Amino acid sequence: MADSNVLVKLNKARMMMQKKGLKMNGVNDFAKYKFFELRDILPASNEICDAINATIYCQFDEKAHLFFCDCESNGVIEFTLPMSSANLKGCHEVQNLGAVQTYLKRYLYQNCYELSECDILDRTMNPNERPKTEPKAEPSKDADEKTKAEAELIVKKFEGLSSEGFIKPSSLANMKIALGNLKTEQDYLMFIANCKKNIQDAEKAKAESFNDDKIPF
Repeated sequence: MADSNVLVKLNKARMMMQKKGLKMNGVNDFAKYKFFELRDILPASNEICDAINATIYCQFDEKAHLFFCDCESNGVIEFTLPMSSANLKGCHEVQNLGAVQTYLKRYLYQNCYELSECDILDRTMNPNERPKTEPKAEPSKDADEKTKAEAELIVKKFEGLSSEGFIKPSSLANMKIALGNLKTEQDYLMFIANCKKNIQDAEKAKAESFNDDKIPF
């Protein structure tokens, strides 16, 4: 466990960040939500660290690491995330590596400062956005095997889009998490209806350099 000096300093840094009232400049046009970009966080973080005599740096190996360091006590707190990969269309390996590091670094800083965003999955599964033709089901009714199989097939289609570089591995992983949380027939039908529309949009946009940020998972 980290020493008390660096814990106190981290808490102070979080309070100072909270008072800055950062604005989210990233916008997901598809799911209609905003998110923090790295450039929203770094200037405020650098200013805070300078004021409290601390520093932050990141490192990437088998995992992604962020180290919050107290320059006075030499105490260190480490934050980690699993390393990932990307296969973005039209990018070479170094550009894909840079994209992954930027993506992970943003979430490491959010973890460090406890910056929260809207729940992307809740926004994606908004009942107000259900298609008019969506079948109705009793809320308490368990999903049957046919519906579950259809949902799993949908995920397979997203895996294909991911292998072609139109969806980040992290986006696909979040979609699988959403699938694992489904329980009732109604949950599955909502998931399937939303995903079918997303797949249609992705397929249609392939020839137009499809933007992965528009996939809401």
